[in-house]
This record gives sequence, structure tokens and C-alpha cells, in this order.
Amino acid sequence: TPYWFNPKTGRTSWEKPHVLQDAEVDTVVHIPPERHQLVKYCERCSEKLIKVFCDDCEEYTCRDCFDSFHTKGKRATHISVSIKTCIHCQFQLATRSCEDCKSDSFCDTCFMKTHESGTWVNHSCK
Repeated sequence: TPYWFNPKTGRTSWEKPHVLQDAEVDTVVHIPPERHQLVKYCERCSEKLIKVFCDDCEEYTCRDCFDSFHTKGKRATHISVSIKTCIHCQFQLATRSCEDCKSDSFCDTCFMKTHESGTWVNHSCK
């Protein structure tokens, strides 16, 4: 069992933080305070982060809920749009696309952290 440490709060735990869900942690990710987080949970299960917007249902859902509710009947023909999540933290919704990083999508927090030094400082986003 891995040991978890949050450098911002100083809290430690033997249980994986819920915010990480199924993601594996290779690098330290700086999560902003809760009031600044740009996160949206599935409108059906309320447990997983959104990954899809159904244009016909006008609903944000996780991939599992979308797939299970759109397999038969008229819903099978609904048009969906994938929602981008930050490639670095895989937690917050992506708000920036770095033109110099092959259009990688970042949340505001990760873009600022990863682009604060070195050659990344000169990268531009859209």
C-alpha cells in the first residue's frame, strides 16, 4: 500500500485520495485550493469526473454513464463531444492549449506550474 502525502495541507494517509480516482501518480501535481478548482462531476452518477457532453440530452457525464445510457433506441444516435481534462493533473478541466507543446491541454494551475521556468517560459497558449 502506498503512502500519500499532501504537501499543501501536510496531511498523510494510507488511503489513496478520492480526487485521484483511478489515476496513477508519476509526478507531483499542485492542486489549487478547492474554491479555485475547475472540476465537474458526472450529472448521472456524481462520482466520476465528466468526460462527455451529450448535445441532445444537454448533459455532462462520465464515459461509463454515457455509454450505458446511449446504447439503444434514439439515444444511440445522440451526438457527443469529448471534454478535455488537463494532461498533467488529469483532474481539472482543461482551459488552456499550449501551442508549443503540440497543443497539449492544461488547466490554469498546471500550465502556470509547468511553464514557470526553463524553455517553457516562452511558450504561448490559446
